[in-house]
Amino acid sequence: MSTNPYSPPDETASDLWLEKSNLVGAVLGGVAYGVHVAVFAECAYAISRSLGRRKTAGGHSILSLAFISLLFAMGTLNLACNTRMTQLMFIDNRAYPGGPNAWFFAFYSTGVNTAGNASYIVANAVADGVLLWRTYIIWNTIWIVLFPFIVYLASISMSIMVVFQASRPSASLWTHTTVQFTLPYFAISISLNVMLTLLLVGRLLYMAYQARKTIGRDHSEAYISIATMLVESAAPYAAAGLIFIVTYARNSNVQNLMLPVLSQIMPRDHHPAGRYGSRGFNQETDQSGAGYEYEVQD
Repeated sequence: MSTNPYSPPDETASDLWLEKSNLVGAVLGGVAYGVHVAVFAECAYAISRSLGRRKTAGGHSILSLAFISLLFAMGTLNLACNTRMTQLMFIDNRAYPGGPNAWFFAFYSTGVNTAGNASYIVANAVADGVLLWRTYIIWNTIWIVLFPFIVYLASISMSIMVVFQASRPSASLWTHTTVQFTLPYFAISISLNVMLTLLLVGRLLYMAYQARKTIGRDHSEAYISIATMLVESAAPYAAAGLIFIVTYARNSNVQNLMLPVLSQIMPRDHHPAGRYGSRGFNQETDQSGAGYEYEVQD
C-alpha cells in the first residue's frame, strides 16, 4: 500500500482518523442544523397561524413559540461555536506542535467551546423540563412523574459538573479525573428522554383504546397520530444518543461524528410536540367538502 507523500509529518494513522472524525462530525452537525432550521420554520409557521385562528390558545401558542425559539437559538449558537473551533483547529493553528489534535485538547476549555457546550446543556435541560411537564399534564398525577423528576434533577446536577469539568484549563470531555461526569450525564439525559416519551406514548395509546371503546374508532385516531409523531421524533435522538454513549465509553472516534449531530436532533425531538401541544392536534381534510378537527389539549 502506497504512502501519501503529502500526509502531515509526525502524525500516525490514528491521529489522522481522529482529525477526520472531528472534521466530518462538524460537517454532519451542519447537515443536522439544516434539518433543525426546516423543522423550526414549519413549527413557527404552524404556531403563528394558530395565534390568529384560536384566540383562546394564544398564551399557550406564545409560550410554545418562545420554547422552540430558545431551542433554535441554542442550536445555532452550538453550531457557530463548533464551526469556530473547527476553524481554529484546522486553519488558524494548524502548525501547532503536535498538530490539530494537540491544539484541540490543549485549548478545549477556551471560551467559545465552553459556550458551545453550555448551549447544548441549556437546550437539553429546557427541553427535558417541558417534556416532563407534558407528561404530568397528560397523566394528571404527580406520582407518575416523581421518579422522572428525580432523574431530571440528577441530569441537571451532572450537566453543571460536566460544563465545570470541561471548562477548566487544559481539560476536556475526555480528561481522566477521579470522577468523570460526562458519560453518566449523557446516559441519564438520554434515558430520561426515552422514559418520558414512553410514558406519553403509553398514556396516549390507552386514551385511544378508551376512546375507541366508548365513542368509536374514528375518535381514537388523533391519539394514535400523536403517539406515532412522538415515537418518530424521539427515535433518531435515542438512536444517535445510544451510539454516542457506546462509542464514548469505548473511546472510539465515532463519538466525534455523533456529538455535533446530537446537538441539533435533540431540539428536533421536541419541536413537533411543541407545535401540536400548543394548538391541540389539528387535522383537516377536504373530503366531501368538509373538515374535521381533533383536539387533545395539554
